Amino acid sequence: MPAASVPRLPGGAGLPEVWNVPRRNPHLIGREVTMTQVREALLAGRQAVVQALHGLGGIGKTQLALEYAHRFASQYDTVWWIDAEQADQIPVHYTELAARLGIAAPGAGTGHTTRTLIEHLRTRERWLIVLDNADEPGAFETLLPTGPGHVLITSRNPGWKDLVPSHGLDVFPRGDPVAYLTTRIPDIATQQADSLDDGLGDLPLALAQAAGVITTGMTPDRYRQLLNDKTTRLMANGAPPGYPAHLAATVDIATARLSNAHPQATELLRLAAFLGPDPIPTAWLETTVGRPATLTVDPNDFMWPRARSSTCPAPAWPASTTRPSRSTGSPRPSSATTPAKPTPPRRRTTSPPSWPPSRRATRWTRSAGRPGQP
Repeated sequence: MPAASVPRLPGGAGLPEVWNVPRRNPHLIGREVTMTQVREALLAGRQAVVQALHGLGGIGKTQLALEYAHRFASQYDTVWWIDAEQADQIPVHYTELAARLGIAAPGAGTGHTTRTLIEHLRTRERWLIVLDNADEPGAFETLLPTGPGHVLITSRNPGWKDLVPSHGLDVFPRGDPVAYLTTRIPDIATQQADSLDDGLGDLPLALAQAAGVITTGMTPDRYRQLLNDKTTRLMANGAPPGYPAHLAATVDIATARLSNAHPQATELLRLAAFLGPDPIPTAWLETTVGRPATLTVDPNDFMWPRARSSTCPAPAWPASTTRPSRSTGSPRPSSATTPAKPTPPRRRTTSPPSWPPSRRATRWTRSAGRPGQP
């Protein structure tokens, strides 16, 4: 339903002093019922209350957690966002929080500091810890804080419901997608938005992908035509496991647009997708500038959008580019649905013939980060 027709849950202005939450999504629409349920459940407990949001990739778990953190920021003194996909890195993130709180002992290891933080939170109020993409529930048995605070978890793993109170997220209820599309794309007719949503399956990430492409100049009718064509071919070739075919189709359309405008960025995207969603040190990419001479592309493979020849120039990544962090990578839905490993149309003499081009690029990249090692 349109955001204007739903009363906003109360929330004050200003951010806590201890805060590291990413920017909220300005286009978020819907999920008000779930937001109310999460807030009421977190307020219902007297000790540390843990709530988990689980569902399919691209369903909007992270966006809902972001909105919650921003909307209720003034109700907490500490709000700490943790990328929890790598469970073994949680003590590192807890150590960073302990340092911000001024309770980390100089020279103490992450294990000791993690225990210090958990004990500190046990005696404090008004804190929120968000564990985003925590897909290994068993790894968090001793890492969930206790005390009069809140823990919010997002995960694709429904196993959390056996451990903590959970909310299973599904696709948007009918009506929200049309409201979203007509808000993001002012010139789209309601009938066009409804028809487009039929092909997108009410999936939030697919809707966002479609809106992003259409607002760059593609007409809704043309997008719908491409969506039908690519979804049919994806179904014939097998959709990526764990993600609907229409989501893969939206990523393919967006990749095609990017390839036309910025082909070098597309090559970087494919390499990141091949390497997976885990952090990739940017130093690896900077060191390998110009080394992967070409990445082979099959012009008959529709998963390599609009290839103009059998080879595409490798990306010329400028070493002087300023980056916001020391690592990069592709989000899990993107890495799962972005084409990364085509079958090369012919053997090349410049590299071992049995290696696909993405693997050659990966070997160059990894070897640059580990000099002297194969």
